[in-house]
Amino acid sequence: MRIAFISYEFPPDTGYGGIGTYVYQASALLAERGHEVEVFTASGLREGTITLGKVRVHLVREVRGRPFPAAVAGVFQQRHQELPFDVLESPEYRFDGREAARLAPDLPLVVKLHTPSLLLAELGGGFPPATLGRTLKAYGQQLCAMAGAIRHQRPLPRWHWRRHHQQVVSEWDVIERDFTRTADVVVSPSAVLLELMAMRWKLDRAGLLHVPNPYVAPAHLLAVPLDTATNVVSFFGRLETRKGVAELAAAIPPVLARFPLVKFRFVGKAGRSPDGRLDYQAFIEESVGQGRKNLEFTGHLPIEKVHEYFGQTDICVFPSRWENFPNVCLEAMAAGRGIIGSSAGGMAEMLDQGRAGILVRPESPDEIAAAIVKLLSQPAERMRLGGLARQRVLAEYNHDKIGVLLEHSYELARQRHRAAKAEDGNDGAKF
Repeated sequence: MRIAFISYEFPPDTGYGGIGTYVYQASALLAERGHEVEVFTASGLREGTITLGKVRVHLVREVRGRPFPAAVAGVFQQRHQELPFDVLESPEYRFDGREAARLAPDLPLVVKLHTPSLLLAELGGGFPPATLGRTLKAYGQQLCAMAGAIRHQRPLPRWHWRRHHQQVVSEWDVIERDFTRTADVVVSPSAVLLELMAMRWKLDRAGLLHVPNPYVAPAHLLAVPLDTATNVVSFFGRLETRKGVAELAAAIPPVLARFPLVKFRFVGKAGRSPDGRLDYQAFIEESVGQGRKNLEFTGHLPIEKVHEYFGQTDICVFPSRWENFPNVCLEAMAAGRGIIGSSAGGMAEMLDQGRAGILVRPESPDEIAAAIVKLLSQPAERMRLGGLARQRVLAEYNHDKIGVLLEHSYELARQRHRAAKAEDGNDGAKF
């Protein structure tokens, strides 16, 4: 098959998110299995076509006033006319492939659910009133983000400036929903997100598939011994509200009361805290009080350095309010760490409903503290769970198993597209 991915995120130029990680891994997997795979992505550095391994990558430079879905559509259409694709895949988030799909109504469409914009906003605390102070603060944050993008030669952030965030996200939700409804097949790495969006968006259940993301466990993570004794509890990821960082901070004092020598390490960039005065590092330090000497913050690190820290920790804590399919959990599983994860979202599926790690309810500091104390008190149990997690990631998320599921999703999309076209008696247009 000739398979096209349209994704704003993709390494190396814009590979700074879960969507980019997935597209990179899935495209490489499919190319290894003999398919012709091309990726259409954004770049703040360049434009043109490059080759990464066996994958052909088309870099589209955004211009002001012409967002990525519109900018990529023409490039994609030209390539599709030159050498037609058999199927197109796009994320629902920010509807990257919407305009390209409009221009190629003959092409079967797969929409991959990552986490819709409105759901992300809800998990991040919802929508506070648009006061003057918050508006000015939001503009300041957006200016800082734009300056950072220019400094690091990345595409400029895609924000609207003159409307309240709630209005913008509500508009995106409608577009993401309508775009997803046009798909021949809708895929999600977690069954729970698939069910949630099927109900919210009233999706055709006949075209829904649960396909976990592929993962190749790096040898250096698999080489981490199960029987480490570092006395370190680590959080990996961006420090933000939806990741459960505030609840983890509240859980630290009772743990230190039992184990005063334990170190808590936070690996990731600090976002804004709930009170708006402090970033999350300062917020955690203030919350912990005298226990701040037991804290370590690394800030943002390259992935190679992040992986080093898995071998320097015993317990990983991911107490998110909700997650779809966090790659960092797969990394902790590959490293054989004792994992404490959220029962909300796809992490429960990844940890086999608590058989390969401990699950805690979201926004439950007491449960987080109790789980950490349990694994600190019972190192043999921590190692047992770590071994099961490692076995599970190798058995359930390997290329062979996920490759078959991905191929099935594309074949199903082609079948459903042909059937819909025959039933409608037209050219298959969906818009």
